[in-house]
Amino acid sequence: MPIVRFLAPLVAALLLGALPNARAGIVVPTFGTQGAVPTPLVERFMEAFRQQLEARTGLPVLASDTAPPPLTSHLTPEVAAAIAELGGGRYSVSGEILAPSGGLREGPYSVNLLVTDARTQRSSDVFSQPLDPSNVMSAVAPLTRSVGAFVAPGQAPARGTASLFVTSQPRGAEVYINGILVGETASLGPLQLAPGAYEVEVRAPGFVPQSDTLTLGPEQAEFLNFSLTEIRGGSILVRSTPAADVFVDGRLMGRTPLTVEAAPGVRTLRLVRPGFRSETQSVAVRNFFVTRVPEVHLEPRYSNLVFWTPLPGFEVAIDGVARPRNFAPNLRPGTHRVTLTRGGSALEFTFELPHAGVFELDLQTRALTPLGETGGSSQ
Repeated sequence: MPIVRFLAPLVAALLLGALPNARAGIVVPTFGTQGAVPTPLVERFMEAFRQQLEARTGLPVLASDTAPPPLTSHLTPEVAAAIAELGGGRYSVSGEILAPSGGLREGPYSVNLLVTDARTQRSSDVFSQPLDPSNVMSAVAPLTRSVGAFVAPGQAPARGTASLFVTSQPRGAEVYINGILVGETASLGPLQLAPGAYEVEVRAPGFVPQSDTLTLGPEQAEFLNFSLTEIRGGSILVRSTPAADVFVDGRLMGRTPLTVEAAPGVRTLRLVRPGFRSETQSVAVRNFFVTRVPEVHLEPRYSNLVFWTPLPGFEVAIDGVARPRNFAPNLRPGTHRVTLTRGGSALEFTFELPHAGVFELDLQTRALTPLGETGGSSQ
């Protein structure tokens, strides 16, 4: 049934002021479904999601089902704002739960949701997360973190002696520093920041977001300019720990962190890195929207593992054993020798493995870092 049939009277009511004034609550109607999603799974997910969201944000979560069912899974800001007004809250979370796509009959379900502030007309991108029926909290936890960050953004970056200038094409794009909105490029002056590492992201409606990382020193000034690409269809933004190759519908698109354009519809996203178990999920892509996949943490195949990102043109051997897949499993604690070979020349260095575990080795700096402390930016 056309969505306009449900939406038209709702919009009319909003314009006439017939709906109650929004209070500072989060309206979370039961999500819609696509495909064969068992009702008990929907009920378990919604109960856990609402409880966790209220605990995380400290705001009342209103389990309103006053909106017609087709509206609750319609992920557009206008509909989401209407749901908030209908439910008597300031914010709304509209979403859908998808059954595994045709090529993933044994794969996980997935959840997609959109958050809207009806008072300011501010909306999030679409957040997407795989849903394991045996462990719904594995989806609930990252999704409620994303909603919580939208409802209650963190503190602004500390001020200091470093300067950062950010511009964009088009002008007027939103600028985020470490995930916190600090202004728009059309009116934003130089940012005075404390020395340290920062992630800068620029977003504009209808354009693919872009990000960059940099480290600022005392009194240092940096200039960043972003030329945003207009969205034709939709896009997917994905990050992972560690960095991994990204396949969309079987096609290699690049390496995380990555924002990639994709045709509207349900796409199959797969992250691959040798030495780790691959991660596959269905992602709903919508026209002119960015679907943000919460950071994926790949599971190591070995309890003891050293992995690295290769240097272009070099072959790597550990203790004299060639490692063409760029990882070495089951190394014992102690000193190990790395040999980098290119053409007829070789370079050697050693590293000390302190104990069993999973570590990333930087072939340039020769630093060995436990997995989880490297973040998702290693290339």
